[in-house]
This record gives sequence, structure tokens and C-alpha cells, in this order.
Amino acid sequence: MSYAFESDLIVKLRRYDELNKTLATLTKEKDLIRKQISQWRELNKIKHEVLIMDENVTWNIDTYTRNSSSVIDFNTLINKLGDEASVFIKKSETEILKISKK
Repeated sequence: MSYAFESDLIVKLRRYDELNKTLATLTKEKDLIRKQISQWRELNKIKHEVLIMDENVTWNIDTYTRNSSSVIDFNTLINKLGDEASVFIKKSETEILKISKK
């Protein structure tokens, strides 16, 4: 979508700001509810999957462990591996549109 006039862009930026504030509020509320659900599991000493029925909806509540790995220092890795480093390192470039408010 292109904007012919700066005033149109300003209207969109204001709406963008409103949405960001709403999203932040909703994210906080969501995190609080997740914490309360976790506390419910702890209070009931639940260590396994739980299915909760609510009318026609089944909620699945469970925990799992996810393992992830990352490289702390790419330069050290590249120095150790030498020419073979490119086999193990995937590089990509992405253009980012940054919109910030000061």
C-alpha cells in the first residue's frame, strides 16, 4: 500500500502505536494467565498431560523440555574450523523495516 501524502502516513503511524500498546497489554495479560495455569498445575501436583473439557473445546495442558543450541562466539568457531566453517554456518541477510517512536 502506498501513501500519497505524509498526513495519511501519520494517521497509520498513530494507529500502529495504538496497536502496539494494545498488544503489549494483551501480552502481559496472557503471560499472567500462563503463570496462573502453571501455578494451578503445581498446586495440584500435576506432572503429566491434562485434558480439560469446556463445552465443545478440549484444552490440552502439558509441559515439555526443549533443547536448543547456539554459538557463543562465531569468530572463535571460524578460527578453529578454518576453511570448513562455511559448511557449518548458515548466513542469511534480511531487510528489516524498523518503526520506532522517540
